[in-house]
Amino acid sequence: MPDSSYLSPLKNKYPYMQMNMMSKPRKRRLPLKIYDCFTNARFGGNMGGLVLDAGLLADAEMQAIAKEINVPVTGFVTAIDVDAVQVKFFMPTAEIPMCSHVTVGLYTYLHEQGLAGDEGGKSPLLKTSSGNTQVSTTVLSGGEIVVMMNLGCVVIEKCEVSRELVAEALRINQLAIRTDLPMEIGATGLRHLFVPLSDLNTLENMRPDFSALTALSEQLSVETIAPFSMQTQVIDNTFHCRDFCPALGVNEVPASGTTNSALSGYLIENKVVNTADGKATINMLAEQGYELGRPSILKIEIEMNHGEITQIRIGGSAVLSIDGIINAWQINNSAIS
Repeated sequence: MPDSSYLSPLKNKYPYMQMNMMSKPRKRRLPLKIYDCFTNARFGGNMGGLVLDAGLLADAEMQAIAKEINVPVTGFVTAIDVDAVQVKFFMPTAEIPMCSHVTVGLYTYLHEQGLAGDEGGKSPLLKTSSGNTQVSTTVLSGGEIVVMMNLGCVVIEKCEVSRELVAEALRINQLAIRTDLPMEIGATGLRHLFVPLSDLNTLENMRPDFSALTALSEQLSVETIAPFSMQTQVIDNTFHCRDFCPALGVNEVPASGTTNSALSGYLIENKVVNTADGKATINMLAEQGYELGRPSILKIEIEMNHGEITQIRIGGSAVLSIDGIINAWQINNSAIS
């Protein structure tokens, strides 16, 4: 019998390593794909991992794999058929209920495999711990696949927080925080604190105190802190956003659909974006990630009815960056990665 005593400290530290050393493992090879999401250019946007055929993985193993892959979020496809795809999302340190940028990568993959149709065609329903989400794909004339998803309506909450405290955590002059707009919390899944800034230069050059941002996030019960400016790098875009999420284990992400969809609702609620013309659909383009060297563009469609938001859809494109395999071993019905 092989001596496995040297593994005891590791098994105590990592529960997923508890195994019968005499069992014969059955090797499994799980497809791994990493997409650059909310961009049509390689090495732009936000990196999203996809692990396919992940139905036999336990949550602890998914978390370990997400930490090993170490992209902002990894999605684990646990079941799929023509009607629905079931996914669990993990950041390197925690599970989250929904991730829009990984969804863009996932449905780009599904479209390429013939499993997701054009808008008007049939695409499987996305099933996550946050509920069910309708997703559609459209192919532009140049062949670019655009994925759009319904994120419901944004919830905006008033927030009593000191401008001085926020400015100190962001390491900016508090005079750069606009006084004509409130700092409020918005949510379309995750909760975000929105900080309106007067100019793009302050936003681009800030170097936050991430320990202070973590403490502030915990104090306000938010997952991310998102300063923004209505000044943009590209004239056709609507606003410029940064998204700091050290409370989730990632200091900053270059693109976030949940953040920008909630922010678009905030802009309408606070009459920053004109809705007086009575349009049924308001379109916005959000830019993010320039400061990280990964420019991102997020498309937002907001359905209105008599001045009220009835539906927010967000999406964009994705480019496959890495295509590989995760080696896993199944022992006594437990998948070991």
